[in-house]
Amino acid sequence: MTVGTQYDRGALPSEKKILDEVYTDDNDNDVASEIVKDWDDKEEARVRMKIDLILIPILALGFFGLQIDRGNISAALTSTITEDLGITTNQVNIGTQLLSAGIVITEIPSNIILQRVGPQVWLSAQLVAWGLVGTFQAFVKSYPAFLATRLLLGMLEGGYIPGALYYLSTWYKRDETSFRTTLFFYGQMFAGATSSLISAGLLKLSGTGGLAGWRWIFLGMYFPYFQRA
Repeated sequence: MTVGTQYDRGALPSEKKILDEVYTDDNDNDVASEIVKDWDDKEEARVRMKIDLILIPILALGFFGLQIDRGNISAALTSTITEDLGITTNQVNIGTQLLSAGIVITEIPSNIILQRVGPQVWLSAQLVAWGLVGTFQAFVKSYPAFLATRLLLGMLEGGYIPGALYYLSTWYKRDETSFRTTLFFYGQMFAGATSSLISAGLLKLSGTGGLAGWRWIFLGMYFPYFQRA
């Protein structure tokens, strides 16, 4: 099969045929298809801006939450998590490794599911699911429960980054994607810049409601984020 490209030079500007592709099949039969642009550049810019304002903040917020997962446990160690759960720092580090392992395990399966059910459904489900698990970390009372929540959290986060990047590519043209990808990664950078400050503020709530400071870290960081998701 061969492909050729033709332009309809006689068409009116408002009805211009942007692309007229002529496909020649194995029997030398020509099959023509065309893409007609019936909107102007201003309309396209307005739609693109609307998509930017809705899509980018949500995806970046998800990246923010994912990055928070990798740093909030360090802040929790400055509180009484080891004493309350009867564990050591090395055991906490095992939980951190389990989170990373969970991400690796589900990276490919997550994106297979995304292709089947659609990125809008799957990415939204991921945000809600790991927001719930992240919040429930505040209520663990034993080491096995701590390990289980860290592993489950990683498994629910697996595939989010490539899935979000794929979703961006379905909304924008190729020359528009790189800038939106940069905005998406701002979620990661913003988390790195603010997570310690947020944790310091939440640790001051230690004793409020009968909860230790490290429990407030998980509640304070995840509950508002889960509500937004």
